[in-house]
Amino acid sequence: MSRLSCLSQLVRARHSRGGRLAWYAVSLFVCALLLMPQAGGAQSQEPAFVSGVLDLPISNYYLTPRGVIVENSGVIAQPSLLLNFNLYQGDGPINAVIGTVGIWNSIHSKQRDPLNASTTPNWNELDLISGVSVTFLKSWTFSFNYEYWVSPIDAFPSASHIELKLAYGDSFLKDLLPRLPGELSINPYINFFIELKNKTAAPATVDKGFYFE
Repeated sequence: MSRLSCLSQLVRARHSRGGRLAWYAVSLFVCALLLMPQAGGAQSQEPAFVSGVLDLPISNYYLTPRGVIVENSGVIAQPSLLLNFNLYQGDGPINAVIGTVGIWNSIHSKQRDPLNASTTPNWNELDLISGVSVTFLKSWTFSFNYEYWVSPIDAFPSASHIELKLAYGDSFLKDLLPRLPGELSINPYINFFIELKNKTAAPATVDKGFYFE
């Protein structure tokens, strides 16, 4: 199956809203498997054009990175898939450009569709993720990320935000202190989280949310 045919699957949808979202998630997963470089082929010094991370944590607690408790009982599965595209590599002032797309989900055993009308009554959250990062002057990386959150069971209104991050890779520290065990690294960064639509950085009961690191 070609990359074009993979992308065409993402626009085919039928039935309810939950069914459409499930179809999008499965289609993206199938496309990821088809686009991944195959093991056992010829080894190359250049990084692969497409790489990915597939994760499936299971717990009884959902605490967002910004400290909001969503659920603290039952069984919670949070499968995610991220695809990274190596768009550019070079030796000039711009060293690398990487694009990212992905999905993140939260499926709860206790938090069900109150109207029992969804085909996926336990699917609390689906986050659509996209972004681009640019590495320049070898040690600096600027990242721009956009996320759109929806709830297949309407547990919360759809919301979106952007994140802006500037990071510095201080790899020179291991050369300055070669006798220390391991590798000393601080890697400082600054990160701004900006809400675009509804609440993503704070609970819905808060009028405005601000978050930075």
